[in-house]
Amino acid sequence: MKQLWLYEIKIITLLVIVLFVSITWFVSESIFSIFITKYIAICGFLFFGVITGPMGIAAAFRKEVGDNTWNAQRMGSIKPTHLLLGKLFGPSLTSWGAAILCLLIYMTNSGDLTQSLLNSVILCLVALVFQATSLNKSIIQVFRERTSNHSNSIIFWIALIAFLLPHITDIVIPTWHQLKTNYANPVWFSTPYQKDLFTLSVLTFIGAWAMLGAYRSLRLELDIKATPWAYGLFVLSLGLLITGFSASDKGFDTLRMWLSCSAVIASAASYLAAISFPSGIDQFVRTIKYLRERQFKRGLQEAPLWLSSSILAITLASFSAMAGVDQIFTNEKLTNTGPAALAISLLAFRDVLFLSLLQMHYSARQSSFCFLFFLVVLNKLIPLHAADTYLNMLTPNVFQEPIYVCGFSMICIGLIGYMWRRKYRSTLKMITQATAPQS
Repeated sequence: MKQLWLYEIKIITLLVIVLFVSITWFVSESIFSIFITKYIAICGFLFFGVITGPMGIAAAFRKEVGDNTWNAQRMGSIKPTHLLLGKLFGPSLTSWGAAILCLLIYMTNSGDLTQSLLNSVILCLVALVFQATSLNKSIIQVFRERTSNHSNSIIFWIALIAFLLPHITDIVIPTWHQLKTNYANPVWFSTPYQKDLFTLSVLTFIGAWAMLGAYRSLRLELDIKATPWAYGLFVLSLGLLITGFSASDKGFDTLRMWLSCSAVIASAASYLAAISFPSGIDQFVRTIKYLRERQFKRGLQEAPLWLSSSILAITLASFSAMAGVDQIFTNEKLTNTGPAALAISLLAFRDVLFLSLLQMHYSARQSSFCFLFFLVVLNKLIPLHAADTYLNMLTPNVFQEPIYVCGFSMICIGLIGYMWRRKYRSTLKMITQATAPQS
């Protein structure tokens, strides 16, 4: 009962009362007033479910970390599932109550009860996605601060790097616009669907993965090792979802499009994994130790996520390159990249391997800024100011010269890998000498 009198709860409760009184005042026999009431109720739900709910979850988790109660929970015997439910629904319980009240007002003033109920479920799924994503982001942020002392916003770095990757954004952005256009009358694998029911299915899919993502991040923060099977399944299932909007059958063409789409998604996710989960020298030591002992499962559990993602991307892209492209369409299409997918995956591996090398030399903050400078020079300054010089060889067009890009990327990977190996061995030697018993 003491929690009911927290300052934040008082403010939310007061806002709910004001909202309820305002909506009640608008209700009358006029159809126009009923129309206004419905949309005020929806706006109220979005405010409580999509704004204050996620903000409350993030604030509560950060407060636990600041008060050192999270460390006690990490060392305790509470199951990850129970922790997930507590972190997700505990701080947002009052927001959910206010949001459901808004939905009841919306349903009361809606003429079609079935449609309003369907819309309410859709809105609840939207709120769940936002809240699970907020929790996931908070967990990852705390993990980064604890393991690499890096407190900069993940969203900031993702936005910057996405802006600096034209070979990915040039196909992702047009695909996004095409999906928005096709979604008006959804047709998935040549089968038309009713828009609301299809939206419900897609949001259920996204909500389930958002919950699982938060759960896996929580397990990682609790130092419970797991193989990245869920990550691989997510990449493949997301690729299948996007492919369904373009595929007209379920034969070889669909397989080719699925491989192409999934390879690009895995390549883009490699950057996300490298930023979200920085890898240290001790992690590579454990990974290499288990692989040498042929304990491949343990090695896969210890391996950095960006490494697993890059291997998955290159594997899918290799099959995509062998499947080829549909000559009718351009290869600057997410589901028709062919050999360009292999070039994109190798470029992604080159970049994240270089970031790992920088992290061995510098602090997390310094390595991030150096990596951003590297991307700015390579993907922006050289194409803009040195397009007619020999420096243009460093930034070939992925879609026009995929074979050359593959060869160039492999040379870069070899050079960076050689420097990475030398730094790894020298650092390991220094650690061994420092920890060796003095005679």
